[in-house]
Amino acid sequence: MSAGQKVLILRLSLTSSDASLPFKFHRRQHPVMTSYAMTINKSQGQSLSCVGLLLKKSAFTHRQLYVAVSRVTNNCGLKILIVDEDGGTTNKTRNVVFKEVFNNV
Repeated sequence: MSAGQKVLILRLSLTSSDASLPFKFHRRQHPVMTSYAMTINKSQGQSLSCVGLLLKKSAFTHRQLYVAVSRVTNNCGLKILIVDEDGGTTNKTRNVVFKEVFNNV
């Protein structure tokens, strides 16, 4: 999807089927969730009061994680969710450094 592109969002009709209620709910809604995201590259040079990171995979370069974490202006505004291979949460991620870079030093 790109800016200016027209998109059709279908309206859903929802009706309750709970027989224990003395009435039926009938509601129509558009399944739209407001969300904002910024790529790590776009965040460079900006200071943000709140930063949330969802790491389903390890960052693929050391600089990615550094840039994302260093954008926040206050530690209270930083939230990180790290998901391991089993789908559970963890408090560790890999510090990606390619040792080949140091071969000619």
